[in-house]
Amino acid sequence: NKDTQELWCELVAFDAALAQRMSDRAVKVITATEAGELLPRIATEPGYYECKYCAWAHRCWSAS
Repeated sequence: NKDTQELWCELVAFDAALAQRMSDRAVKVITATEAGELLPRIATEPGYYECKYCAWAHRCWSAS
């Protein structure tokens, strides 16, 4: 809670298939990065709403 600084803890069920997909995705990103490849962006322009709030937007779009 923002007012009281109380922490909230919630248990969620483990989804093995989702965990594997996300792990595979991370490996793909790392492998492409090490090979010097650029993966497709989520958008075609830096003004896209998700890009505006991304901490890496400057780095992502500075190469274009």
